[in-house]
Amino acid sequence: MLGSGSMLLTGLKRFPDCQKKEIEKAYHLSEELHKGQLRLSGEPYFIHPLEVAQLLIDAGKDYETVCAGILHDTLEDTNITYNELKSIMGEVIAYLVYNVSKVKLLADASKEDITYATDRKMFENLTKDIRVIDIRLADRTHNMRTKEFWSKETQQRKARENFMIYIPMAKSIGAWRTKKFLEDSSFESLYPEEYYRIKEKFKEIKKEYEPDALKALNKIQTTMADQNIHFVESKVQFKNIYGIYEDMIFKNREIYQQDDLVNFKIIVQGIPECYATLGIVNDLFRNKNVVDYIGNPKPNLYQSLHSVVTYQDSRDALVKIRTALMDLKATYGMSYQEYTQMGGRKLFQGIAEISEKFPDTKEFLSYARRELACQKITVFTEEGKRCELAKGATVVDFAFYEGKGTRMYTAIVNGESVPLNYTLKQGDTISIISLNEERVLDEEYCQNAQTIYAMQTIQRELKRKNS
Repeated sequence: MLGSGSMLLTGLKRFPDCQKKEIEKAYHLSEELHKGQLRLSGEPYFIHPLEVAQLLIDAGKDYETVCAGILHDTLEDTNITYNELKSIMGEVIAYLVYNVSKVKLLADASKEDITYATDRKMFENLTKDIRVIDIRLADRTHNMRTKEFWSKETQQRKARENFMIYIPMAKSIGAWRTKKFLEDSSFESLYPEEYYRIKEKFKEIKKEYEPDALKALNKIQTTMADQNIHFVESKVQFKNIYGIYEDMIFKNREIYQQDDLVNFKIIVQGIPECYATLGIVNDLFRNKNVVDYIGNPKPNLYQSLHSVVTYQDSRDALVKIRTALMDLKATYGMSYQEYTQMGGRKLFQGIAEISEKFPDTKEFLSYARRELACQKITVFTEEGKRCELAKGATVVDFAFYEGKGTRMYTAIVNGESVPLNYTLKQGDTISIISLNEERVLDEEYCQNAQTIYAMQTIQRELKRKNS
C-alpha cells in the first residue's frame, strides 16, 4: 500500500523492495508536479494518474510501466522536461512517458492536428515497446469511466477514436477486459437508445438463463470433484452489450441465437487438468465445436480450450478452460517480456513499415487505422502454427509474414499448388516452397501483394537492389 489519505496504490507486494522504492519515487514526483491541478469533476488531478497506475498494477504489468503510468501526464501538463524526468526516473521510464504524451506543436496548431500528430507518434512506435499501448489503454479506460464530465460532443469523439484505434489495439494484444469495457462505453456514447434497448433485453435474458447455467456449471464442478480435478475458479459469464449488438448487425443473429451469449469460465491448476476438464464437459453435454488455443495459441499468445455445448434444451454456452496464468493473459493481454520474446513486431508489422511512404499525417493515419482495424482471417502453417492476416491477403502476403517472401518460389495451399495471386481463405493451411537464393522481385510479384507490409517490403527490396 502506498500513499496518504484516500489516494492509495494497492497490490504492490509482488514487487521487490528496490522496485517499490521507484514506484514510491514516481508517486511523490507526480503528486508534487500535479499539485493544484483539478479534473473536470473538481477532484485533484493526481487521482487520474493514480487510477491509471492502479489499473496497470492490477493487470500485472512491470514496475517501469507502473511508474510511467503514474507520470504519464507530467511531460504534457507540468513544467518538468524530458531530461529532468530522465535524470530522476531513468531512461526507460522517461521514454515511456514521452511516447504516451501529446505532441507539442506550434501555439496556433488545432486540437485536431495535435491529436493526429500524437496518434502518428504512437503508431510509429508500436513495434518498439508494447508498454506504450498498456499505458494508453489504461489512460483511456479511466477517462471513459469518468466520461460523464465531458460534453456529449467530446464523448462521441472519444468513442469514435476508441473504435478506430484503442479497441482494435486492445484486441491485438489480447487485452479482452479493456476491449469489452471500451466497446460498451463507446457504444453507449454513440448510440444510447440502441445500447439501452439491448441492455434491457439482456437483463431479461440473463434473469431467464442464469439459473440453468449455474446448474450446468455445478454439474461440471461436481463431476470434476468426483474425478479429483480441482478448479481454481469457475463462473458463469455473459457476453458484453456491444458483442451482442455486433452479432445482431454483422452476423444477423438475434440474442437467443448467439451460441456464446453464455460463457462458463473454468480455471484449473495445469494444462493436463485443462484437457481432462474438456473431456468431462464434452461427456456431460452435447458438443458442437471445440477449438484448442492451448496447443495452438493465437498470434497474441491467447491460450484456452473452447467448447461450444448445448447445456439446456436448445441453449448453448461457450466453455472456456484455462490455467490462472492463461487467464491473466487473456484478461489483460501479453506481457512486455512475451511481446519481446515472440518478436511482437508481427502484430503491427503493417503499420511501422509505412511511415516513410506517407509524409502526410492524415493519409498515414488512414492507412494505419485501416491496417489495425481490418477484418482478419486465421490460416495455418504446414506445422499447424496459427497466423492472422488481413482479409483479402494472398499467398505472397503470407510468405512475407513468415519471412520467406524474397525467396518464395510457389505455395501449396491445402495440399495443392496455387498461383501467387491466390486469395487466402479462413482455415487454409499453407506451405511456402523456397528458392535457394533470392528471387527477382518484379512488378507482377508486387501486384500480387495486398497487405501494406508485404508491398512496403517489396518496394524496399527493389530500392535496395537498384541503388
